[in-house]
Amino acid sequence: MEPARLSALDAAFLALDQPTAPFVVGALLTFERVPLRLPDGALDLAAFSAWLEAELDREPRYRQRIGRVPVLRHPVWVDDAAFDLARHLRVVRAPPPGDRDALFALAGDLLGRDLDLAHPPWELWLVDGLAGGAFAIVAKVHHALVDGVAGVRLVEALLSPSPGRAMPARTGWTASPPPSGVRLLAAEVAHRARTLRGLATPGDVRDAAMVAAGLGSLLVRGLTPAPDVGLNPWPPHRNRRFAGLVQPLARVRAAGERRGATVNDVVLTLASGGLRRLLEGRGVDTGALRGFRAMVPVNARARGDAAVARRVPPLVVFLTTSVRHAYRPWARVHLRPHVAPRPDRTRHGRPFQFAHGGRLPPGPPRAERARR
Repeated sequence: MEPARLSALDAAFLALDQPTAPFVVGALLTFERVPLRLPDGALDLAAFSAWLEAELDREPRYRQRIGRVPVLRHPVWVDDAAFDLARHLRVVRAPPPGDRDALFALAGDLLGRDLDLAHPPWELWLVDGLAGGAFAIVAKVHHALVDGVAGVRLVEALLSPSPGRAMPARTGWTASPPPSGVRLLAAEVAHRARTLRGLATPGDVRDAAMVAAGLGSLLVRGLTPAPDVGLNPWPPHRNRRFAGLVQPLARVRAAGERRGATVNDVVLTLASGGLRRLLEGRGVDTGALRGFRAMVPVNARARGDAAVARRVPPLVVFLTTSVRHAYRPWARVHLRPHVAPRPDRTRHGRPFQFAHGGRLPPGPPRAERARR
């Protein structure tokens, strides 16, 4: 079986990774300690490790490292013969007093550290010492390995609605012999030849040209310098600050339903409003900002897709931060994508409707709501 090659997007994320700007997917989860507490009060690391080993048997990609094709240098996945779970699962103690601020500060520090790309690019940190006897997990996975949806599945596999779940049976894993450089080069040349042969018809060539033109437009707009508002220093520094906002999901969903919006719409609206308030607090004239944009992940997975490979491409969008008062019906589009959305993915006849400056658009007309 030939080593799996990284897609062009994954290879790009790997190439863009730098010590002060790591391309990682991060997550922070907090738990009660009771199911994993030893008699002396310490976390039962051995039990957690056993569960994780069993789940890794079902996800071999997490035991693979990044290799390179000779000459062409394209990255591929190869088994890590020196895989050691202790290199990826670690325990750290939160600084006193172990409250939420202390946990967020620690998470920011852990997520800002480099991943060792000589081994499978992921880490799980068990955080002890939290107030109330709780503990936390800080998960960190490189974007080249998985996207945000698949990345959290490794953690989800360790969770259960009740503490009585039986540990899954081990299926075992043995590293495959490392492929030779000649084999890697031959496989890559064959892949590129198949790709070229696939462009056999004028329609295929036309489609490829349209994709290339779209990517070119995306790069031109995405790489145009953004307004200097103090959020993107160059060169970037490695320090990270983690922050969180706790809201009941039912409340967020209800806020969206009242306006014909989704949960994602509400989250993006909250983020936009917070950004506008942050900039205004720093004395930035948000009404004069032009070209302010962000990279937003878009879930392109089909329902039931459990593949580890990424299915969440990035979308570069402009952010409007100029509206600060009551919502105006004409001010509808908050995030303007650089790619034309499909007609069947529009909402109320207008694609990608989000709010300006932290306010959701009004719901669909009353007659339309009645037809739903």
